[in-house]
Amino acid sequence: QELIRVAQEEWANLNIELLHCLILSMPKRIKDIIKVKGGHIKY
Repeated sequence: QELIRVAQEEWANLNIELLHCLILSMPKRIKDIIKVKGGHIKY
């Protein structure tokens, strides 16, 4: 029960603006991963 409560609190505290920026960056990240054939990228 405690774990669920803490997880729900942390979920509610997520920075929505940061998550939005991460979502918007995904197409570029995927292109970069394809470009390096699954190798490391700067993220």
